Parts: sequence; C-alpha cells; structure tokens
Amino acid sequence: MFHRSSSIGLFILSLSLGSIAQTLEYSPLGAAVKPGEHPHLPTSLQSQLPKDAVPQLDAKTHMNVSGEEVVVYSLEEHDMDSHIAVFREGKLSNDFSLTALSNPKDPVEIDDRYVFFSFLEVPTQTSSAVVFSFHNYGDGAGTVLVVIAPSGEMYKVAFSFGGQQTQLKYSAKTYTAELWDASGEGGCVWCEQPYDVSRLQWKYGKLVTVSKFRARHKLAPSPMSDRPILLIKPPSPHVFSVQH
Repeated sequence: MFHRSSSIGLFILSLSLGSIAQTLEYSPLGAAVKPGEHPHLPTSLQSQLPKDAVPQLDAKTHMNVSGEEVVVYSLEEHDMDSHIAVFREGKLSNDFSLTALSNPKDPVEIDDRYVFFSFLEVPTQTSSAVVFSFHNYGDGAGTVLVVIAPSGEMYKVAFSFGGQQTQLKYSAKTYTAELWDASGEGGCVWCEQPYDVSRLQWKYGKLVTVSKFRARHKLAPSPMSDRPILLIKPPSPHVFSVQH
C-alpha cells in the first residue's frame, strides 16, 4: 500500500507523460507559434469531426476511470479557429469551440486567431482535469487557457481565460492554482510587465477566483509565454535509514 504522498507522486509521473507543447519563435515583431507535425487521427475519430478539421493534438487522458481521448483541431488556415473535442469509448462526447468561451470580463477577447500551444493533465481531489493553452496568431502575446473536467458521463469547461502573456501555476499538492496575467502597463509588449495574480480553487467542479493581488515586482513576459501551464509537484518524500 502506498502512502498518499507516494501515490500522488506516481500519479503525477503518469500525467507528465501526457503533456505536449509547441515552441515560440521570437522576432522584433513578436512571437509566433512554431507548430509541430499534425497528428494522424484514426478514421473512426476523424469522421466524427467537420470535414475540414485539421488535428493539432491527439492524446489519451484519464479524467474518467475508463479514460478518454482529447483532440484539438482547427478549421482555418494557419491552424486557427480552434476546437477541443473529447471522445469517450470512440464516440464524440463534447466539442468545445474556443470562440464560444469568450468572456467580456476577460482582459482579452477570445476570437478565431488563437493557435494551439500546449496541454497538460493535472490531478484534482476526485480525478484529473486537462488544461489547454493557445497563443494568438500575430505577435503571440495573447494567451487563452481552458480547463476541461469530467461532469458525470460528459465533460465541461471548468475554467477559461483570455489574457496577455499569461501563466497558470497549478499545485499538485493542494489542487489550487494561481493565474498570472500581464497588466499591459509596460513600455512595450515584450518588456517587463506588472503582473496581476488571481488565486483559484475548485468549487462545485469549477476553478473559481477566491482572491487577487498585484505582484510586487515587474516580470519578463517571455518565460510566462513559453510555459503558460506550470505544474508544481509536491516534494518527494524523504526516506531515512536507521543504522544499528
């Protein structure tokens, strides 16, 4: 039997094998997503998507006990107009359009110019959730984060946010998160920025904001954009030996 800390560590290890990220290429005009190779979907899955769907990601996850397959696909050239599809037992369960998640309260509007960048499965109190990140086509400063979680036999959007050079720091120990978003008050887009931080925790199956504060120092936005999803793992348990 494993102690709780040990089982969490093994779970995190298994999740870390299910993460993927593109890379950003920086230039004087900004940052552009350098896409990887498009995955080839099985015909049984591709046939359930729109005819012009171009897959960006195909990954098996473990939000439900029986598992599922998540697919990110685009409907326009340059890999834009992104969707997140979830298949369970080979059948399409949910299809989430990124543009449908736009919230007027967010600092940045979510439109069809966002390109898939990275994904990571993270643990929750009951199972796991999957976090996706997208960067805008253009200067690459815009960041969209989406968290998908199980909801009975289906799946739901547990959190979404449109911001600028944003990073979600998720704790695998406390199942809480911090959302770091550039305020846009810097001298230029890619100069050091003041960051606004929102603390998030799970309530009724969704990640909700419980407090906010302004970071004490300005930060360089490039490291945030390079890693928009950061999983903070619990420390490994120490093993002590007793010598007689």
